[in-house]
Amino acid sequence: MPCVKAFDMWSAGNTSVTFRGHSDYVKCCWFSLQDQELYTGGKHREILVWSPSRLITDEVNEKTAEDLDNSSD
Repeated sequence: MPCVKAFDMWSAGNTSVTFRGHSDYVKCCWFSLQDQELYTGGKHREILVWSPSRLITDEVNEKTAEDLDNSSD
């Protein structure tokens, strides 16, 4: 299953969160610093919008490192 992984650059490159939602491979991504959103585009011509700051907060609250399926479908 195609996914986008975010890595924690301060912890030897460990995966901090995995975004799942694309049905085919991801061709591009862009992060909006102002909106704190990640935009990803796939071969299937869909653009998904992710909010990593919210997801990371949720992950800390749940105290788990489970894969997240939380796109803007």
